[in-house]
This record gives sequence, structure tokens and C-alpha cells, in this order.
Amino acid sequence: MGVALAETRTYPWYACCKMCEGQEPNTSFHGYSARKQFGTALKEMRRLHAALLVTMPLYIYAGEVLGPTKPRDITKIELLSLVALVALNAWAVLRTYRRRLRPARELLQAGTTDTKAISQWKAANTILLTTCEPIALYGLALRVWGGTLAQVAPFYACASFLLLVFTPRRSHHLPLGGPLR
Repeated sequence: MGVALAETRTYPWYACCKMCEGQEPNTSFHGYSARKQFGTALKEMRRLHAALLVTMPLYIYAGEVLGPTKPRDITKIELLSLVALVALNAWAVLRTYRRRLRPARELLQAGTTDTKAISQWKAANTILLTTCEPIALYGLALRVWGGTLAQVAPFYACASFLLLVFTPRRSHHLPLGGPLR
């Protein structure tokens, strides 16, 4: 009976390798903490995104309630000033995306488990989402000044479109985007 049985080991759920067996769970090892922090940041960004999307119908309702019953003629100066504000705001959105969100996303795609990269991603998303919202407020202001719903609808549509385009996502390309173990 000289058959040697191979030693079988069962690792606990938190032991990812032989080195970790028998050790206390180390949640900062192998990026577990960073994945968990990214998941928490993503949930917070999705809550903010949902809150900003919910305000769109509220702005439309407020504009209909607060707006004059009889629309007045909007001067070209008023309309052009609001269009210039929207253009400036859209430029700020694209600049924030290009200068803040894209580098933070590239840091996360590089496989870093640095919490600084996650914080940069979260800050960039917060700035990006809150920069999209004033476009709808410009539409609300125009409606309260006496604009018609047809005149303010592009403002609401543009803000909603930008919020939908920049929805915070867990990309499958991100190493931190995998499931938590």
C-alpha cells in the first residue's frame, strides 16, 4: 500500500494563493479594496445620475406651472445669450471629459489599484454630470421668461442627451470592473 496520496488543500474564500492560506483576510491584497472602492464609487455616481435625470421632468413641470399663460416674444438678444451659455456649457462638458475623465479611465484601464485613480474618476464623473444639468436650467429660465414649450424643448433634450451619453458605467475593459470575490 505504498501509494502516496497527493496533499489536497482547501483554501478559505479569502485565500487566493498558498501564501494567503492560514492568514487573516487581507482585504487590501490583490486589489480587493480597490475593486470594492470602485464599486462603491460607481453606485454613488449612478445615484447622482439618477437624481439628475429625475429632475428633467420636474423642470418641465415647473416651467409649465411657473411660465406665463400667454407667451411673450423673446428678443434675439435673450435667445442668443442663452444659446451662448449653452455653447459655453457644452464646451465645459467636453473639456471635462477630455481632460479629466479620459485620463482617469486610462489609469483604471492600466490596471492600477491606486485609490487616487478611483477618486479622480469619481471627481471627473461628478463634475461632468453636474455640468450637463445647467443646460436644462437655461431652458427653464427661458420658459419662465415667456418662451414657449417648443422653444425650450431643445434645451431639455440636449441636457437629457448629454446625461444619457455620459452615464457612469462599469466597463468590461477595466480590470477593476470584474466581480468582487
